[in-house]
Amino acid sequence: MDRCFLTKGSNATYIRMHEKCRDLALHILSRPPGGGHKFLVKAGICLRQTPEAGEWEGVERISLMHNNLCDLPERPNCSGLSMLFLQHNVEIHRIPNNFFMAMGVLRFLDLSRTGISSLPESLSALSNLRNLYLKHCARLKSLPDGIGANLYKLELLDIRGTGLRRLPEDIGLLPRLQCLHASTSNFGDVTNQSPSMFPSGIISRQQLEEVIIDVSSDDGGLPVLEELRVCAAYSRRT
Repeated sequence: MDRCFLTKGSNATYIRMHEKCRDLALHILSRPPGGGHKFLVKAGICLRQTPEAGEWEGVERISLMHNNLCDLPERPNCSGLSMLFLQHNVEIHRIPNNFFMAMGVLRFLDLSRTGISSLPESLSALSNLRNLYLKHCARLKSLPDGIGANLYKLELLDIRGTGLRRLPEDIGLLPRLQCLHASTSNFGDVTNQSPSMFPSGIISRQQLEEVIIDVSSDDGGLPVLEELRVCAAYSRRT
């Protein structure tokens, strides 16, 4: 079985599908028999040209991650889209202002390791969004106003490695936020008496289950830390 369909991955945790089998599987997913779930997957193929807006229509899941994309369509019609993977496209520096307007049922959005410096106002249209990943968007300095009031179903927010130094106050209004991921880079120089990264009251919210802060072993950014209460600690594999 493994010699016919699968090959070894980069480590023991992963396996890879042979290229021809992968292409066949993606072809079937893109044109499901009987009008089933339709996917658009063009991941890891060094793609530079974003698929035309017409290819986005009627699709429920889109994966364009690990490519060389530069531009995105202005306002794709994705009324049934539930998951969008755009991570690892470092040449994407801008998201069109109306890009998210027709994605009202989107639940999962990954923009990690893109070159964006801001998020468009249409992000507020994602009222069903549960998971928002912005990990290592180093040029991202702020989040849109009203994010707390509009993304009221958000459960996970990952801002590790971004340029954010403080979250908007209305983040504390998110009624379903369960997991918040940050890193010491988000706090800047703590000796500068800058305001706290987290808005007042957010840490004490009852529904918040995890606050994960990545700390590098050689990080000198917390020289005046006097007390740290750790509920749980996890080691990272290297």
